[in-house]
Amino acid sequence: MDCNGCNACNHRCMPGMVSLCEGPAPCSGGVPIAMSSAGDSGIVTRLTGDKEIRLHLISLGFNPGSVVSIIRKQNEDLIVEIKGSRLAMGPAIARRIYFLPGVLK
Repeated sequence: MDCNGCNACNHRCMPGMVSLCEGPAPCSGGVPIAMSSAGDSGIVTRLTGDKEIRLHLISLGFNPGSVVSIIRKQNEDLIVEIKGSRLAMGPAIARRIYFLPGVLK
């Protein structure tokens, strides 16, 4: 996949593609799910990290536009639900997934 064009590299974003750009702010806004609380739900807006991490997250269902729900948060570890599956993750991965919480309420 090629760069989907976030503002960090002066291209235009194309929905559904993985950003290969690394800029100071997410392409489509949002906050890392690491900053969420149990019960929060929202729309995935961007994935960060190297290309392999982003592609792995996409294979798990974290595509921009997907709905993600925070099922449980204990310390910095999360259990999230995405596309009917529940996944556990630590803070290193949770900081790579940006979402817009509260847009579904």
